[in-house]
Amino acid sequence: MQKVFRILGSAAIIVLLAVWFNSLKKDSRLTFTPDAKNLSWEFNQVSTRREVGNDVWVVSSDQVLHDYPVEQLTGINSTINGPSGLRTIRAPQGKYDNASKTLLLVSANGEWNRADYPLAWKTQKALWNQKDDTWSFPEGIVVSSDIYFLDCQNAVVKGQNDIHIVNGLIRWWNS
Repeated sequence: MQKVFRILGSAAIIVLLAVWFNSLKKDSRLTFTPDAKNLSWEFNQVSTRREVGNDVWVVSSDQVLHDYPVEQLTGINSTINGPSGLRTIRAPQGKYDNASKTLLLVSANGEWNRADYPLAWKTQKALWNQKDDTWSFPEGIVVSSDIYFLDCQNAVVKGQNDIHIVNGLIRWWNS
Protein backbone atom coordinates (compact mmCIF):
# COMPACT_ATOMS: atom_id res chain seq x y z
CA MET A 1 0.00 0.00 0.00
CA GLN A 2 2.84 2.34 0.82
CA LYS A 3 4.25 1.61 -2.61
CA VAL A 4 0.97 2.70 -4.24
CA PHE A 5 0.96 5.96 -2.20
CA ARG A 6 4.55 6.65 -3.25
CA ILE A 7 3.68 6.09 -6.91
CA LEU A 8 0.54 8.27 -6.65
CA GLY A 9 2.46 10.92 -4.70
CA SER A 10 5.25 10.94 -7.29
CA ALA A 11 2.71 11.13 -10.09
CA ALA A 12 0.93 14.03 -8.37
CA ILE A 13 4.23 15.85 -7.90
CA ILE A 14 5.10 15.29 -11.58
CA VAL A 15 1.67 16.58 -12.65
CA LEU A 16 2.00 19.64 -10.37
CA LEU A 17 5.50 20.32 -11.71
CA ALA A 18 4.23 20.00 -15.31
CA VAL A 19 1.33 22.40 -14.63
CA TRP A 20 3.69 24.82 -12.86
CA PHE A 21 6.25 24.59 -15.69
CA ASN A 22 3.56 25.16 -18.36
CA SER A 23 2.28 28.19 -16.43
CA LEU A 24 5.83 29.52 -16.05
CA LYS A 25 6.41 29.02 -19.77
CA LYS A 26 3.28 31.03 -20.64
CA ASP A 27 4.20 33.79 -18.18
CA SER A 28 7.74 34.01 -19.48
CA ARG A 29 6.47 34.26 -23.03
CA LEU A 30 4.34 37.22 -22.00
CA THR A 31 7.14 38.77 -20.01
CA PHE A 32 9.97 38.37 -22.51
CA THR A 33 8.32 38.83 -25.88
CA PRO A 34 10.05 41.96 -27.21
CA ASP A 35 8.14 44.82 -28.76
CA ALA A 36 10.59 47.13 -30.54
CA LYS A 37 8.33 50.12 -29.93
CA ASN A 38 8.57 49.65 -26.17
CA LEU A 39 12.26 48.83 -25.92
CA SER A 40 15.02 51.34 -25.30
CA TRP A 41 18.62 50.43 -25.97
CA GLU A 42 22.06 51.92 -26.44
CA PHE A 43 24.90 50.95 -28.78
CA ASN A 44 28.41 52.38 -28.90
CA GLN A 45 30.67 52.52 -31.97
CA VAL A 46 28.05 51.62 -34.60
CA SER A 47 29.09 51.42 -38.26
CA THR A 48 27.29 50.32 -41.42
CA ARG A 49 28.11 50.07 -45.12
CA ARG A 50 25.46 50.25 -47.83
CA GLU A 51 25.37 50.52 -51.61
CA VAL A 52 22.86 53.07 -52.90
CA GLY A 53 22.80 53.20 -56.69
CA ASN A 54 26.41 53.72 -57.79
CA ASP A 55 27.45 55.13 -54.40
CA VAL A 56 28.90 53.34 -51.39
CA TRP A 57 27.77 54.84 -48.07
CA VAL A 58 29.74 54.20 -44.89
CA VAL A 59 28.04 55.69 -41.83
CA SER A 60 29.22 55.51 -38.24
CA SER A 61 28.16 56.92 -34.90
CA ASP A 62 29.97 56.93 -31.58
CA GLN A 63 26.69 56.31 -29.76
CA VAL A 64 23.09 55.48 -30.70
CA LEU A 65 20.33 55.78 -28.08
CA HIS A 66 17.13 54.15 -29.33
CA ASP A 67 13.86 55.29 -27.79
CA TYR A 68 11.19 54.54 -30.39
CA PRO A 69 10.48 56.21 -32.73
CA VAL A 70 13.59 58.41 -32.38
CA GLU A 71 17.24 57.39 -32.29
CA GLN A 72 19.58 59.98 -30.76
CA LEU A 73 22.99 59.96 -32.46
CA THR A 74 26.34 61.24 -31.20
CA GLY A 75 29.61 61.57 -33.13
CA ILE A 76 28.25 61.06 -36.64
CA ASN A 77 30.71 60.46 -39.51
CA SER A 78 29.87 59.32 -43.00
CA THR A 79 31.46 58.98 -46.39
CA ILE A 80 29.68 58.61 -49.70
CA ASN A 81 31.96 57.42 -52.46
CA GLY A 82 30.79 57.20 -56.05
CA PRO A 83 31.15 58.46 -59.61
CA SER A 84 30.62 62.08 -58.54
CA GLY A 85 33.48 61.94 -56.03
CA LEU A 86 33.92 61.44 -52.31
CA ARG A 87 31.50 63.26 -50.01
CA THR A 88 31.80 63.48 -46.24
CA ILE A 89 29.25 64.42 -43.61
CA ARG A 90 30.11 65.01 -39.95
CA ALA A 91 28.00 66.16 -37.02
CA PRO A 92 28.52 66.01 -33.25
CA GLN A 93 24.85 65.10 -32.77
CA GLY A 94 21.65 64.30 -34.57
CA LYS A 95 18.56 62.16 -34.51
CA TYR A 96 16.70 59.82 -36.85
CA ASP A 97 12.91 59.68 -36.60
CA ASN A 98 11.64 56.27 -37.73
CA ALA A 99 8.03 57.48 -37.93
CA SER A 100 8.67 60.38 -40.33
CA LYS A 101 11.81 58.83 -41.92
CA THR A 102 13.82 62.01 -41.35
CA LEU A 103 17.36 62.61 -40.19
CA LEU A 104 18.32 65.82 -38.38
CA LEU A 105 22.00 66.74 -38.07
CA VAL A 106 23.11 69.58 -35.76
CA SER A 107 26.26 71.65 -36.41
CA ALA A 108 27.03 69.59 -39.50
CA ASN A 109 29.86 70.06 -41.99
CA GLY A 110 31.51 68.20 -44.80
CA GLU A 111 33.36 68.18 -48.07
CA TRP A 112 32.66 67.09 -51.59
CA ASN A 113 35.94 66.05 -53.20
CA ARG A 114 35.27 65.83 -56.90
CA ALA A 115 37.50 66.30 -59.92
CA ASP A 116 35.97 69.68 -60.81
CA TYR A 117 35.26 72.24 -58.13
CA PRO A 118 35.71 70.50 -54.79
CA LEU A 119 33.82 72.26 -52.00
CA ALA A 120 33.34 72.45 -48.23
CA TRP A 121 30.10 73.23 -46.41
CA LYS A 122 28.74 73.84 -42.92
CA THR A 123 25.31 74.40 -41.39
CA GLN A 124 23.59 74.61 -38.00
CA LYS A 125 20.83 72.21 -39.05
CA ALA A 126 20.59 69.76 -41.92
CA LEU A 127 17.36 67.82 -42.39
CA TRP A 128 17.18 64.81 -44.72
CA ASN A 129 13.79 63.47 -45.76
CA GLN A 130 14.25 59.85 -46.79
CA LYS A 131 10.91 59.67 -48.61
CA ASP A 132 11.73 62.53 -51.03
CA ASP A 133 15.53 62.15 -50.82
CA THR A 134 15.62 65.88 -50.06
CA TRP A 135 18.07 67.85 -47.93
CA SER A 136 16.89 71.09 -46.35
CA PHE A 137 18.87 73.64 -44.39
CA PRO A 138 16.28 75.64 -42.41
CA GLU A 139 18.91 77.79 -40.67
CA GLY A 140 21.04 78.33 -43.74
CA ILE A 141 24.20 76.87 -45.18
CA VAL A 142 27.65 78.16 -46.11
CA VAL A 143 29.39 76.56 -49.10
CA SER A 144 32.90 77.47 -50.22
CA SER A 145 35.06 76.28 -53.08
CA ASP A 146 37.90 77.48 -55.25
CA ILE A 147 35.46 79.21 -57.62
CA TYR A 148 32.59 80.45 -55.44
CA PHE A 149 31.27 81.19 -51.96
CA LEU A 150 27.58 80.79 -51.00
CA ASP A 151 25.85 81.94 -47.80
CA CYS A 152 22.07 81.78 -47.40
CA GLN A 153 19.29 81.81 -44.80
CA ASN A 154 17.52 78.71 -46.09
CA ALA A 155 18.10 76.09 -48.79
CA VAL A 156 16.50 72.92 -50.18
CA VAL A 157 18.42 70.44 -52.34
CA LYS A 158 16.89 67.61 -54.36
CA GLY A 159 19.42 65.45 -56.10
CA GLN A 160 22.55 67.31 -57.22
CA ASN A 161 21.03 69.88 -59.57
CA ASP A 162 17.69 70.99 -58.06
CA ILE A 163 18.73 73.65 -55.53
CA HIS A 164 16.48 76.35 -54.07
CA ILE A 165 18.03 79.14 -52.02
CA VAL A 166 16.27 81.82 -49.96
CA ASN A 167 17.97 85.14 -49.06
CA GLY A 168 21.38 84.08 -50.24
CA LEU A 169 24.59 85.59 -51.46
CA ILE A 170 26.89 83.93 -53.95
CA ARG A 171 30.32 85.26 -54.83
CA TRP A 172 32.18 83.91 -57.86
CA TRP A 173 35.97 84.17 -57.71
CA ASN A 174 37.76 85.50 -60.78
CA SER A 175 41.00 83.84 -61.76
